[in-house]
Order: sequence, then structure tokens, then C-alpha cells
Amino acid sequence: MSKPLSNKTSQKITFNKKFGLAIDSQRSNGKFDLINNEQKDINFEEERRVLYVAMTRARDRLIICSEKKQSPASYMSILNAPDKFFKEVNIDEEEYQVKINEDTRKLINLNEAFKYRYRQNYSITDFLNYDYDEDAYLMKFFFNRDAKKLQGNTYYIDPKVRGNMLHFFAEHYNDEKIDDYIEFLFKIFKEDINGNKFNEIRELIVNYLNMRDKEILYKELEFFYDFNGHIVRGFIDQVVYDEGIYIVDLKTSDLSEEELVKNYKWQLVFYSKVFKNIYKKEVKGAYIYSLKHCKKVPVEINDKIINELDEKFLKFIEQSRKINFYKIFS
Repeated sequence: MSKPLSNKTSQKITFNKKFGLAIDSQRSNGKFDLINNEQKDINFEEERRVLYVAMTRARDRLIICSEKKQSPASYMSILNAPDKFFKEVNIDEEEYQVKINEDTRKLINLNEAFKYRYRQNYSITDFLNYDYDEDAYLMKFFFNRDAKKLQGNTYYIDPKVRGNMLHFFAEHYNDEKIDDYIEFLFKIFKEDINGNKFNEIRELIVNYLNMRDKEILYKELEFFYDFNGHIVRGFIDQVVYDEGIYIVDLKTSDLSEEELVKNYKWQLVFYSKVFKNIYKKEVKGAYIYSLKHCKKVPVEINDKIINELDEKFLKFIEQSRKINFYKIFS
């Protein structure tokens, strides 16, 4: 806070649209000083904006430190002389009394609300983990404890890395030699390669190539969706066309068809809802591509299921916003 403000210039020649060209010399320094002072005012306003941004981004507390000896033109000087830098605005007390009371009530409610932890946005992955095991998800979210994950058995490669490799392949592959591309995948994901790992990825890739649709409209389609005033961010693996629009999600785990539908049904339903509402196109259906078993697993989509999804997702948001401590610790 004691750092000097950036309001000095070492330039000997300067230019201003209003005053023209000016040189810092003993013979003609009047114009130069005029331009220099105007630039100082501009720089000072920018420093005030920087200070405002820095002081309004604190979440829990704001700690301000200053040296004993400080520059007369520093950030601290702005705080120590509010009369110099801030304007006083007079208002009619009676006119604004009702408004102030209303705002006070809002602030009281806001302070009460901040006793709980809040999120700014939500992801489908978190929703799936919550739906799979509510208590485990809440322990993970509020206390950073490990939560159960929907990934099936682990083989030679970490499930997350394996999934990222396949998604990258599905998005970027353009008929290169498969084995060369697999080696490329191991390099960019910085994964040690051996025969078991190579064959594991190769099997999934070959299955994907045998299953992929001819007409893929979108790959890795990112969205930000307003769900009842809450922002939900996600990626749709693929949107394909086959006598209608279908939502596709790629899975690399060894879960059975029944387990895949049970655990990931709501993900496909949500993606279908999002695509229809954003792009104003009817979605005919959705599929989970089980790359391990080389099967297209259909997921039912209809209005009744979408309404059920809405109820479940709202409950997920409410639980994420306000924790029930009794349930967690009982």
C-alpha cells in the first residue's frame, strides 16, 4: 500500500491531441508540464480504479499493510485523505429512510445466508456424484474429503486420463495411422507407455471408430446454461444427426448397460434439455457409447423425465448451497 503511484514519466518528448507536441526543455517547458500534469491526473484515476478493484474482491477479510515511511503519493495516501479524493453527496433523509430500511433488511438476510457456503456455478459431474451418493458428495464439497466416483474398475491407466485421451481422440482424430496417434496421445498426456496401456487405449479407440456416426454436428460442445437463475456449465461430447438429432456421451468404463443408464441417465437428459432450449431444435434421443463393450446404450428422453430432472437438480442446488450439519455428523 506504500508503493508510489505510477504517475511519473521519463519521456522528454510527449504529444497530446489538445496541446500538440511538447519538449521538456528550459526554453519551452510550459506546454510539456501542462500535458504531463493532465497525464498524471489520468494515471491517478486509473490507480484509484485499481485500488477499488483490489479492495472489493476480498471474500472473508481485507488486510492492508503499509510501511512506516511511505511515499506521499501512494495507495495509502488515497485512504488517509478521503476528503481530498472522494465527493460528499447530500441526500434528503426522509426521502430515503424507507429505502434504507429495506436495504438493511436485505443486508441482514444476506449476512444470515453467508453462514453457509455458496457456489457460483454448477457442473453435471458434481450433480451425478451427488445423485450417486449424497452424503459422500457433501463431505467432498464442504470438507474436501474424498467422494465416490462413477468410473467402474481401474485398469492399467487412471480412469480420468483414459477418458481424457479418448475424448481428445474423438475430437481431433483425422484418419491418421492409429498406432502413431496413440503414441502421440501418450506424449501429450505425459503418460508412461507400455504394452498393457497401449492395448487398453487401442481397444477403446478401435471400438469408437466402429461406432462413430457419419454425421457429427458438434464435438465437445461447451455450454453455459441458466437453470432457474443458476449457471450450469458443461460439455456435450457429441451431437449427431441420424434422421433426427441425438445427444451422445462417450464412456470408457466397464460398467454394464444397466449401470451406465442408472448412473449417467440424468447427464444425457440434462444435455438434451440444454441443447433443445439453447439451439431451439428437437432432440430425438440420446445414447451412451460404451467404448469398452462397443455398444450404443439408448437413454429415454421425454417431458416426464425432464420434469423429474428439474426437481432433482433443484434439490442438488439447494443442498449445495446450504448444508445440513445434523445429517453429516449423525
